[in-house]
Amino acid sequence: NLELNQVNFYLVDERYVPIDFTDSNFKLIYESLIRHKKIKSFSFFDTNLEIKESLKAYSEKLLLIPNRVFDLIILGIGSDGHIASLFPQTIENLQENQLTMHTKTNIFNVKNRLTITPSMILKAKKILVLLQGEEKKDIITELIDGKKDLNNFPAKILNDHANTTIHYLEN
Repeated sequence: NLELNQVNFYLVDERYVPIDFTDSNFKLIYESLIRHKKIKSFSFFDTNLEIKESLKAYSEKLLLIPNRVFDLIILGIGSDGHIASLFPQTIENLQENQLTMHTKTNIFNVKNRLTITPSMILKAKKILVLLQGEEKKDIITELIDGKKDLNNFPAKILNDHANTTIHYLEN
């Protein structure tokens, strides 16, 4: 049995807002999972810093992970095919050894995002994708059989991972 106090938690991506804002992934995870549990550690993007400094600080934390390999990454997929904060038209500018990156989106209120890179995601031992709702059926179809390329549907990187599980709930 794995105890939560034996687990190191890392945030995959974050909206560039103060951590106490409603839109903060940190706030959501902290309030729903971490606050009342005995968690060994929870690493996150420090959005109190400038974007470049936040990315640098988080990259330094990621360098401490043995071989920079996560045991498990849990993701969702957006209706535009984004995972983490890897939106369409954001992957093409990626540098090879980058661990984190700044992306932008025009389809959500919070435009600036911070995320780990596709290479960090694909190194994970296991990836679990959680999808819910009727509208996500099209996402699964596009992921498996669709014609969009990786730059237009970033979730397609998951097709390159040997141990990805998709858990779908209709409602």
